[in-house]
Amino acid sequence: MKETVWWMPDYFEKFTCKTDKCRNTCCRMWKIPVTRKKYNQLITMDCSEELDQNLQQAFILPQVVSEERFREIGFNYLGECRLMKGGYCSLHAEKGEDYLPEICRLFPRSYKKINDQNLAIASNACEKVVELIYESERLDLRKKEYSAMPMQSIQISEENAAMILKFQLIFQNSDKKLYQKIAQVCRIVNYDAFTADENKADDPVSTAIFLLHHLIGRNSALYPYTNTVIRRYEENPELYELDKETFDSMFPDWMPFYERLINNSMMYENFPFVDESFDNTDAYKGLCCTYGLLRFLSIGYTAVHPSKEDWVDVIAALFHLVDHTAFYKNITYYPVNAACMLKL
Repeated sequence: MKETVWWMPDYFEKFTCKTDKCRNTCCRMWKIPVTRKKYNQLITMDCSEELDQNLQQAFILPQVVSEERFREIGFNYLGECRLMKGGYCSLHAEKGEDYLPEICRLFPRSYKKINDQNLAIASNACEKVVELIYESERLDLRKKEYSAMPMQSIQISEENAAMILKFQLIFQNSDKKLYQKIAQVCRIVNYDAFTADENKADDPVSTAIFLLHHLIGRNSALYPYTNTVIRRYEENPELYELDKETFDSMFPDWMPFYERLINNSMMYENFPFVDESFDNTDAYKGLCCTYGLLRFLSIGYTAVHPSKEDWVDVIAALFHLVDHTAFYKNITYYPVNAACMLKL
């Protein structure tokens, strides 16, 4: 494949799958869509008898059948992909990367063409990406020659492109704290609505608990972490401020790290144009809730499980929800003051 010019963060080319060393593999609880073309290739190819039997049992019908989602790879009783064996994909091990469905081959990487610029970015839903971002000092995009084809092409106006560039400049300002930078971005997206929310005196802890109760069913990856945090603060909401002090001393570099994470997710989601099916002037609500839930879940979960690995795991689980469901759209349905989440 011919190399072309791509914008990408420094961590991107460092990414390699952790395979059987991954604590929360993407091969769990995630029905992988398979195109008609790929399905026909897999069920007719020459392979071992064991792999052939696994493939015959792997596919299920999606709720809506299409050329792009002709079948799905389901999971076994453990919630694992039916092609997994000992922490490895049996299809990948026997036939190689070219035989994998596109999502399996590329995840967590995403290749986009925005107007005439190529952007290569990766999702925070992968623990390896979270670890690489933690180890990075900055999240600057650099131009590099790279062999890849865009997965999607996005056209936006010059005005909107300039707005996205302005967001990057805001995040580069070292004189402001993260919640202040997010507030500045939100005022650009929807000044009147955000300012009205910002002036309300709603309780952010009860707001976060309300959201977790309603979001918990939308993504199974988040379930074990959410339950722990909800129980802790529903029973003793006053613990949050104490836990926050402990967290801030345990992880003193949390703010620049979260800044890189949220900025990475914004680029991955093409914020604020994340979903054509809703008014993007409401996108500020999803950004506020991303920050608030990231802070709330991290503080609550590490209060019970105080290790860096647990911290990474709860972060990846949250971005499994943010980056891979209709998170921004769903947040607009809930009668909550999203701006108060910046107080967490």
